[in-house]
Amino acid sequence: MSNLIYIFIALNYYLNDRVDAWDESKIIPAEGYLIVGEKDAPDFIKEHPNCQFEEIFESLHRSCDTHQKVKLYRYEK
Repeated sequence: MSNLIYIFIALNYYLNDRVDAWDESKIIPAEGYLIVGEKDAPDFIKEHPNCQFEEIFESLHRSCDTHQKVKLYRYEK
């Protein structure tokens, strides 16, 4: 997953372009929220051992963008 960028287009639209892809070349805030597909979450979390992730929501339905159930995490570096 690290070489793919998933953007939740519908969510980004309704949040007025405030959703951004996690990009290691940019400065990642010390804390924030991560939205990720349920199948991509375990690999993403393993790839970022310097962050602590706390799952705060899992959707009951699949995203039209990723075709996966969506998980929302709070993270801290």
